[in-house]
Amino acid sequence: MADSSDADVRHAQAEFERQYHITRLTLDGLPNAQNHHLSCLFDLIESELQYHQKSVQILEEFHKKIGLSKPIPHASLPRLRTAIVKFDYEALDSNELSVLAKETVNIISDGDDSDWVTVEKQLTKQQGRVPRAYLQIDALLS
Repeated sequence: MADSSDADVRHAQAEFERQYHITRLTLDGLPNAQNHHLSCLFDLIESELQYHQKSVQILEEFHKKIGLSKPIPHASLPRLRTAIVKFDYEALDSNELSVLAKETVNIISDGDDSDWVTVEKQLTKQQGRVPRAYLQIDALLS
């Protein structure tokens, strides 16, 4: 019986050491993986920046080719009011809009009803009413 217990302890110790070694190897690789991830993220950002800079250059050249000598002034464009959603809101009827916290929405109307604001999701263009208390209305886009 003592031999069996000793064997069990040795087996458990060997398994522990094996798992410790595996865990140690995994943890030792984390900084390298994180650095690689950050490098890839940096490369993505650089590529996106170059892409958009090239897009602007192409559009400016096109702008000149079609004879528009003056760029459209930003001041003549209407200012778009936006809001940031403070808390998730689940629509209760078809006039309302479900929104998620930290989502940015365009304000369509915050007219007569002081408790509700009609908003539009920026990506999907869905429109509906959201309680004013759920919105931080202070962002303006020009």
